[in-house]
Amino acid sequence: MELKGKTTIVTGSGRGIGRALALEFSREGANVVCCARSEKEIRETVALLEKEGGHGIAIQTDVTQKE
Repeated sequence: MELKGKTTIVTGSGRGIGRALALEFSREGANVVCCARSEKEIRETVALLEKEGGHGIAIQTDVTQKE
């Protein structure tokens, strides 16, 4: 999968499958927007992908809430 130069948005990226997807997308060259309710966990995910040379940002949000 070629994602270099693309941006992915991964909800639930603070742990589990979401974190694994965020890391894999980053390894494939994507910039990753990490979203979850727990700011601490998504910051940890961003730190992990940056440690591997990737790029990402953490945005605390709850996608179940419309506002």
